[in-house]
Amino acid sequence: MFDHGDTDDARWAAVSTRDRSADGAFFSCVTTTGVYCRASCAGRPQRRNVVFAATRREAEQAGFRPCKRCRPDRLVMGDIAARLGAIDWLRVEIALDAQGFAHLGRLVAEEEGAALAAAFARKDGFRSTVDMARHGFGAGLYRYFAGAYKTRDEAEVVRKEVESKGFPYALIVDLEEQRVLCGAGCPY
Repeated sequence: MFDHGDTDDARWAAVSTRDRSADGAFFSCVTTTGVYCRASCAGRPQRRNVVFAATRREAEQAGFRPCKRCRPDRLVMGDIAARLGAIDWLRVEIALDAQGFAHLGRLVAEEEGAALAAAFARKDGFRSTVDMARHGFGAGLYRYFAGAYKTRDEAEVVRKEVESKGFPYALIVDLEEQRVLCGAGCPY
């Protein structure tokens, strides 16, 4: 991981050398194009046109959009709670109100997505399946995890089993737990 110091000069050195180890440690924001990039982006902005942001959220709040070349919004780092906490929920709410959808960036790494897809294909872990098209909600299926948990302890046993199979935070038991998972910025 990037450990060359926390100064703009160190960050610029990482951008200049396209240091992949610095990806995610900070983001370079190009004022002339209005985009933010990974340190390893192939784009070559001039130093006077670059400012730095610590997080994607910070860059987006400053008015920058993700670079279409290096796709910093597809960079997956940290645990799922950190990923959810990094979402700019106000921006999501505004986009949902204005357009009916919002881009969240990539929340799940490829390996995690493949593992979840494999689990979804097996039907034994779910108590029921809802065909969304039957209810006028477009295409796709929604599956409910098997088991009704009377206590948080019962749910915790299942959570540990799910996590041991490589599915971190795959089961959200209730809204209170979802709020804890998302952090203070969660709109739920």
